[in-house]
Parts: sequence; C-alpha cells; structure tokens
Amino acid sequence: TANFWQGSTVDHGERILGYDDYIGDEEMRLKNERRKARFVSRLIRPGGRVLDIACGSGSFLRAAAEQGLETGGVEISEKMSGLAQAQGFDVVTGDFETIKLPHECFDVITLWNADNIFSDPVATWRRIHSLLAPDGLFILNFLENRLLNRLFVGAFSAWRDCHSLYVPCRNSIRHLASRAGFLVNDVQVQWGYFAISRIFNVLKRLAANGDQWTSTQKSDLKKVQGGTLPLLPMPGFFVAVLQKSEDYTKYDLGDE
Repeated sequence: TANFWQGSTVDHGERILGYDDYIGDEEMRLKNERRKARFVSRLIRPGGRVLDIACGSGSFLRAAAEQGLETGGVEISEKMSGLAQAQGFDVVTGDFETIKLPHECFDVITLWNADNIFSDPVATWRRIHSLLAPDGLFILNFLENRLLNRLFVGAFSAWRDCHSLYVPCRNSIRHLASRAGFLVNDVQVQWGYFAISRIFNVLKRLAANGDQWTSTQKSDLKKVQGGTLPLLPMPGFFVAVLQKSEDYTKYDLGDE
C-alpha cells in the first residue's frame, strides 16, 4: 500500500498499520538485525549461504554479511529491493511463492517479521524445505498475539499489519513444521531493542490518528526525542529454529 513503508495515518477501511518511517528507522532496525545475524551465524558453518525472504531494504543481509555469511534475498516491493540491490546485495524482486530459485542451495532461510504473508503456508514451507541444503535451517520469528488481540482489537481497528493473512501461534508453527518436513529444534522468546519514539508514534496512529488525544497528550508526545530502551523481551514474539529432516518426503513442487 502507498503508506505501508512510511505513513503517519492508519487506513481504517483496509485495516492498515505499516511503518512510521522504514528508511528513517534504519539505525534502530540494524541494531536488531545484527543481533539476529549473530544468532544465525552461531548455528551454521562459517561462510554459509543465507536466503532472507521479505528482506526489505537489506538490513538483515547487511548484518549477515558482516558475520561473513553469503547472502541473498527475495523482496516483493520494487522500491525496497532496489534499495538492497543498490547496496550490492543479490536480491530477487518478486513473490517468493512463484519465483524460481535453486533447490538444496541454502544453509539457512530466514523469515523476519513476515510470518503470515503466504497464501498457502503449507506449500510454501515445503518449498522452503526443498531450497535448503541437507540439514539446513529455516529460522523465523512470529507474533503469538492472542492476548494482545483481546486487549487491543476492540479499541484499535488496525492492530495487525495489512499483510497479515492469518495469526500463527506456537502450536500452529509446530504443526506447519511437521507437515512441511521440518524438525523443531528450538522455540524461544525473541529479545530486541526498542526506540521510545517508535512506541509512542504507533500508539498515536492507532488512536484514531491522534484525533482523540488530549492537547496535553499530544504535547507530551512531541517531547519524545528518540532514545532506546535496553535489550528486552519482545511482547508476544518468538523465534523458531526448524531443521530440514533427513527423512523428508520429495514433494511435487512443479518445474522450477
């Protein structure tokens, strides 16, 4: 959507809540991506090949390259993939569910903050399975937000991002892994850094674009000048590490 990557409003009709300023948040995002990249690098061989699905402007690719990993990405947004390509990253522009990629080529495939974008998650996870080298890893984070939905959906009409097709949970992640031929190595709470201004800006946009805020609340919001909270658990977020099973079934995925 037009304001998904940078927008100060919420499209209540389409239930859209995108980024305040995706490019402007690069410094904070890179801080978190470097933490993820260190985590990934400890799980695979030095110089291993990583494919990042929905890689955006390439922040995680940059962080992974700093760890000495070979990187590639897929991004459906021409604008974002162009930014990643301009930095020298090997990024394919298109829909991961339909583009052609080499089989059994990647040591790890990552999916960050895009846990619910596939029209057919079972088929797509099986495709990820086919692209991984033997014993390769599929690492993703997901938001199990049933509690948050109960707290916020009634008050805010755009709690979930516009690209959300379904809401996963730890049980559904394990079920998908089983159906796609993965072993669940680990599921753990995700930790991250938070920009204080980002938290306030999201609350402002959710609250009817700030129209229902008092003048005092709006004044207090203007006083927030950046700042970073320490490393904290991210409410409702988990990271799953899935391993391609040695005893997997060859799925009919068509000619690629």
